Amino acid sequence: MGAETVPSSRSSSPRAGRRYRSATRKKAMIGDLISFLHQSGSDLVEIVNDVRAAATVYKFGTTAVAALRGYIGPTQEENLRKIGNAARDMVADIDRGRLSEPSPSVLTPIVEAACQESREGLQERWACLLANAVVDKGKTVRGDFTGILAQFDPQDAVALTVVKATEGAAHHAESVRDELKRSDLSMDDYLFSREKLQRLGLVRINPGTNAILLVPAGRLFLAACSRPSKEA
Repeated sequence: MGAETVPSSRSSSPRAGRRYRSATRKKAMIGDLISFLHQSGSDLVEIVNDVRAAATVYKFGTTAVAALRGYIGPTQEENLRKIGNAARDMVADIDRGRLSEPSPSVLTPIVEAACQESREGLQERWACLLANAVVDKGKTVRGDFTGILAQFDPQDAVALTVVKATEGAAHHAESVRDELKRSDLSMDDYLFSREKLQRLGLVRINPGTNAILLVPAGRLFLAACSRPSKEA
């Protein structure tokens, strides 16, 4: 390819220069992201190629790949590297015939949000969501799930597993206390997260028993943020 064209004198205003430098930085950033994902040894090469293809259509950020919007620094790169490697490990034993490129509309928001997450408990959830996006044509992953997970704190993820573990328990309150002891989550944290999960539309409270139950959206979200099944 020829040398990149420098803005002409007719467009050499400070604003045009800033736009040009911004576009150049974004192109370099896209290349860096693709490079470190390749260097991670990830088996999710389909994702890398998808990012590469989508990244070619941006115009000064207005149609940029969502995952590459703004500056991605060393911390974000390391976060994404960890999450990508974890997702790779999750699909390592899955039949290759079940793996495919995810839709850019699903992939790019996941990458954009996941690279900001450095907390281990939530990095695992992002890795699960990323892995499920490439398994069985991503049928368990909905676009809404990225926005929901982005609002999670680690306590919320633990609380959701407690809800799942105690559904249908004969002595619900006692079962919850037992699960909280095993998870090292305080009752106050659990109650706070329980209200949050309800606001996010993942659970409901049975007014008769005060038991908390997963609603269909909660079950689907939990499945998408769990390790993909090895069986189709």
